[in-house]
Amino acid sequence: MSGRVDAVAVIVPAHDEEQLIGACLASIDIAARAARAVVPSVGIWVVLDACTDRSAAIAAAHDIELVTVNAHSVGAARAAGVGAALERFADLPPRRVWTAHTDADSVVPANLLTHQLRLARRRV
Repeated sequence: MSGRVDAVAVIVPAHDEEQLIGACLASIDIAARAARAVVPSVGIWVVLDACTDRSAAIAAAHDIELVTVNAHSVGAARAAGVGAALERFADLPPRRVWTAHTDADSVVPANLLTHQLRLARRRV
């Protein structure tokens, strides 16, 4: 298998994270900009899982895809995000789509995706 990656999908499950999701998405935006210099396509999916707060409104202010589920399960939310991303990148072989995951209460480093892409190219 080659280490070629043609698209990156960042999956962020969220359940009532209005206090932290804005900083999370701002940090992912920076990491995604850097990754766009390396791969043709980068997308961000926030999976709102049974949210009752302002998480959706805050997330909608970013250039992302929103998925809504009522699973009360981070695993199910992640799976829904991956499913939505693979639908968007259906024209690509799944092995060429890199999925990166973080939580809505995290702030990621600017090199999160470019570091992962370097590892992927080395088939790590």
